[in-house]
Amino acid sequence: MEQQLSEKELEEAGRAPLSSFRPVAYTSDGVTDGDFENFYEPLEPYGSWFNTNDYGYVYQPNIGRSDSSWRPYTQGRWAFTEQGWTWVSDEPFGWATYHYGRWAMLENAGWVWVPGSEWAPAWVSWRESSEYVGWAPLPPETLAWQEPAWDGRVDTTFGIGESWFSFVSYRNFGDKIHDHCLPPARNSGIYRSTKNVTKYSSRDKRVFVGGPRYETVNSKIGRNFPIHRLHIERKPVNSGGRRFDSGFHGRELNVIAPPIRSGWNNNGSRPKNVRSDLGNARILRAVPLSEDVKKRYDGGRNGGFGEKQRDQQRENEESRRQQAEREEVNREQEARTSREQELKNAEDRKKQREMSIQREKDEQLLKQRQQESAKRKDENERKIKAEELKNRQAKQKVEAEREARLKTQKAAQVKQQADAKKAADSKALKNTQEREKLEIQRREKEQKDQLKQRQDDQKAKAKNQERGKETKELEGKEKENRKNADEAKRKQEAGAREREEVRGREVKQKQQQADQKAVTDKQERMKAQAAEGKRQADEKKAAEVKSKQEAEMRARKDAQERQKLEKQRQDKKKADELSKQRADQKAALEKEERLKAQKAAKEREQGEEKKAAEAKRKQDLEANARREAQERERVEKQRQETALAAENRKREAAESEQRLRAQKAIEERRQAEAERAAEAKRKQVSELRARNEALEREKLERKRQEQKKAADLKVQQRADQQAAAQRQEQIKAQEAAKERQAAEEKRRLQAVEAREKEAEARARQEAQKQAQLEKQRQSAKQAEEAQRNREEKAKRDREATERRDREQKNSEERAKSNGKK
Repeated sequence: MEQQLSEKELEEAGRAPLSSFRPVAYTSDGVTDGDFENFYEPLEPYGSWFNTNDYGYVYQPNIGRSDSSWRPYTQGRWAFTEQGWTWVSDEPFGWATYHYGRWAMLENAGWVWVPGSEWAPAWVSWRESSEYVGWAPLPPETLAWQEPAWDGRVDTTFGIGESWFSFVSYRNFGDKIHDHCLPPARNSGIYRSTKNVTKYSSRDKRVFVGGPRYETVNSKIGRNFPIHRLHIERKPVNSGGRRFDSGFHGRELNVIAPPIRSGWNNNGSRPKNVRSDLGNARILRAVPLSEDVKKRYDGGRNGGFGEKQRDQQRENEESRRQQAEREEVNREQEARTSREQELKNAEDRKKQREMSIQREKDEQLLKQRQQESAKRKDENERKIKAEELKNRQAKQKVEAEREARLKTQKAAQVKQQADAKKAADSKALKNTQEREKLEIQRREKEQKDQLKQRQDDQKAKAKNQERGKETKELEGKEKENRKNADEAKRKQEAGAREREEVRGREVKQKQQQADQKAVTDKQERMKAQAAEGKRQADEKKAAEVKSKQEAEMRARKDAQERQKLEKQRQDKKKADELSKQRADQKAALEKEERLKAQKAAKEREQGEEKKAAEAKRKQDLEANARREAQERERVEKQRQETALAAENRKREAAESEQRLRAQKAIEERRQAEAERAAEAKRKQVSELRARNEALEREKLERKRQEQKKAADLKVQQRADQQAAAQRQEQIKAQEAAKERQAAEEKRRLQAVEAREKEAEARARQEAQKQAQLEKQRQSAKQAEEAQRNREEKAKRDREATERRDREQKNSEERAKSNGKK
């Protein structure tokens, strides 16, 4: 099927109808048009009908009410046909809900199907990206457009949001969709990365569903997506209801589509069983509808399109009659062409057999000639190889001589470079040695000067220290007198502070003890309350578990009863289908026998004509075979000559390429050597510059260090003087602080001992109280355990008495029964 498409059709496949295929095949069997009653009864076993103010009677599958995660167009797979992307459903109600009418997501109700009269491969909006592809059902407002021609603006005009879409990774698009559908929680991120690729069109009263391109799907899947031909069965729905499933038969896709021409706004018929009235149900939309769309839908629903629909019905009826006549003519022509093709196939088979015999003979002759030509080729190749060996040996000698010359030249250049390097290195070493000697002499002079300065500084420091000692002694005596007075005041203030601290600590300890008692009382109360809460919760859980178990048992019983009813219905349907199939098979067998008799008579007449024609054809075939053999011999000779010429050309080209490669290699080597020499010179120059710069930097650093040292010496002298004065003051302060600390430590030790004694007394009291509390708790626990044991014994005694009573009753009943016997 894919091979029949042209390049243009392959490019437009998936976005435009396939013109190379014949029109869709219809089988009507004289069926008349029907109403929405073709939907009401057959769909009742799989769902329920509801009434709405905006959309009339709507249908909701059972799975839509029981499973909140269910969405339309997810239980099945996509197929590609001459009418575009076609949905093949696995659900029993899919023959109607996915090819007629539209879907809507109602608030507080879920997905609902609104019936329609026009059949299409699917009614969805398409979106795609480089990784994902998705689709969403079209809303009911699109029913007002009788000849759809929608494009990528469908989502905005009809308010289709991201929650309506079902997305799948492109690599899983060719498989069944339900196992690969992505969760709705990811729709928001994927929806932003996709674009709308919807493209609906109508031709010859057929709807084409356009979405992703056929070639892009093949590239994403990694294989060719199969193309199927639609075969639509225009059959009515029986009142008993039978399962309508789409089925693949080779490269054909059989679809059942009952004709419905009552209009999408039909209000005349109603289902027998309407479950409830939903009233003004609201559709969940991403964007509100425009006023033009609302007016068009409301006008069509209230009968604004009635006259147009009647005219269209008449036109459709006439077109259907014409199509039926055309189909009959086409069938007759196909039968005739099939008979002619069978006869031609038989003749072709005979011809092929004769040709195969002649081909075998020709092949034997060709093999002999090929063997002879192979021997000649081998001899020519041997001669050519010998010449090639000689040429290679000569070339190798020339190359060896060239390489030897190059090596000698390189060795001379290397020696020259090495000599130049040695001379330059020796000069550089001499210069560096001289500079180092000069630097050493300068350093020695600087060290001597520094030693002299240090000796002078030490002498000045000694004089300054003697003077400072005298002044410090006088200042120290004055400070001691002041410190003694300050210490007396401080001792008085410290005694008052310690008394206040002791009183505050005693108050805090009393408060802490009271708080601890309150906390313990609260904890005990909370534990008792928690125990009571646990008991109550356990009792509630036990009651809930019992109620759940009872509900589950009831649900299981209901499910079993439903399964039994469904099995009975399915068995009835299967029996009806078998009876129909048997009747159809009998009628088909009778038709086949009649056709076979007619074919046999015609074949006899045609057999005689064929024999005469075959004799003539045999003669022509023999002449053609001889001509073909002669032409083959000529072609083989030409091929051999061209092959030898091509081989010679290839050899010459290979030799020329080898020469060029050798020359290029030599030139590249020379360039590389020149570049290496230049790099070596650059390195030497850069090294010399770096050394000169390093020497200059060292000189600058030495000058800076000398200046820093002079400044540091001055700063040190001043710092030494100040440090000496500070040390004397610190020594005096330390001695006074030590005396104060000794007195304070004595006082602290006394206070600590008093506190420790008080703490020990309090700890003893608390330990006694805790021991009493523990005894009380143990006694309470023992009492509770004793009560529990008593209650358990009482329960056991009651159970034992009950058992004895039961056994006595049983024994009495047995005795009575034995007495009666």
